[in-house]
Amino acid sequence: FQTLLPATTTVVQLRSIADDYNYWGGMKRATRSIYKLNPETGIFDVDVQAAQVAAGWSMWWPTAPEWTHNKEYLDLMNTAKAAGIGIWDTNLCGPTRGGTPQIWMNANAPSIGSNSEPIFGEYAILYNDSNAVMDISNWSLRDNSLNFFYNTKTHKWMEKQNHFAAGTKIAPGKHLIVYLDNPSKYPLGPDEYEYFNWSRESLPGQLTNPSINGNYANGDGLYLQDKYGNMRNSITIPCTSSDMCGEPQWVTDIKAKAGQIIPIPVALNKVANVTRDTYNPIVSIVSGDALADTKSYLDRLGFVGATGKTCDSNLDAGLSIAISATNSCTGTNLAGKRVGIADLTGRIRTTLYVNKASGKNAVPNVVGLTETVAIATLAAAGFEATLVGSGTQLVTAQSVAATTSTTLHTAITLTLAP
Repeated sequence: FQTLLPATTTVVQLRSIADDYNYWGGMKRATRSIYKLNPETGIFDVDVQAAQVAAGWSMWWPTAPEWTHNKEYLDLMNTAKAAGIGIWDTNLCGPTRGGTPQIWMNANAPSIGSNSEPIFGEYAILYNDSNAVMDISNWSLRDNSLNFFYNTKTHKWMEKQNHFAAGTKIAPGKHLIVYLDNPSKYPLGPDEYEYFNWSRESLPGQLTNPSINGNYANGDGLYLQDKYGNMRNSITIPCTSSDMCGEPQWVTDIKAKAGQIIPIPVALNKVANVTRDTYNPIVSIVSGDALADTKSYLDRLGFVGATGKTCDSNLDAGLSIAISATNSCTGTNLAGKRVGIADLTGRIRTTLYVNKASGKNAVPNVVGLTETVAIATLAAAGFEATLVGSGTQLVTAQSVAATTSTTLHTAITLTLAP
């Protein structure tokens, strides 16, 4: 950086496409690109950021307001990273004793339209592909913007509190799933780890979901540093080639194991807190609610409420009778059950169909039942019958054939055994 901008530099050009600032460390800091005067051209056309990134001495930290060069800088960083120059030289600060685990991450939290709910959804997987135990005691994870280390509530830097505990080791051929948060101290298995130990004080660290569209690119990185702060491994998203972000077989194998990688938002069903009720609520039908009322209720919960089939039931016409994941009269009624408001990526809202009553129902077969039981069976199905015998006599015939779909409240005449 001193070579790019020596102390003799008196004038630089600052550029931006928005009057944007960040407030890390409690200070208002302008977000600007720096350009140096080129003596050969006489204009400010030396992109200081590009030179830093291309030489391997800077990480990629995109911001949404200043997106002009995001894609360009991402490509430059990936090239430097592939070449192993600058900070991407894993032996820059000397070889690692005991080796470095492979790293993989999932940055998509169970959220819709925002990136504010990392419960179980944002995690890293560290994998020991060697024949020796890897000791990562006091190693740490960080992202592009250092928000793993900064408490936005207390406005304090807490980097010394975010590291792997003493004695954290990964055996040969084994892995460690590192969740970036763990609500209500959900019990984790021996291959799982809760990284943050101050997440109750403020929002835990979050990874920016990847997106790329032409020159616009936004995303994040996850960087594994040893106890001295030297970078040992990393992964950055979005990726500009399938080779960079193609899921390794070891990741696929770990995900396939029973009990590994708590899914989204299914995991929230295991978590007894408000978050579970927000992202995996119990859906219900209020007695007497019309279809439109139930659809509106589902929309308020975060689902897409849709009109389902009109189906026979013992309820009057137009009333809600079932909530289903499929547009069918035979689908499972989800009323009273927990349903995730989004798919496993947390990006696509779940569509739930509301079935309404047609005002008709199939007449049950009551032949062979006692008169009392037959009348109760017919009433439960939405029909009427009058006690004409002692109540204990058997029904030998009924005026409307069984399974016939008939308007509710129809009177059914019963013939009794003499």
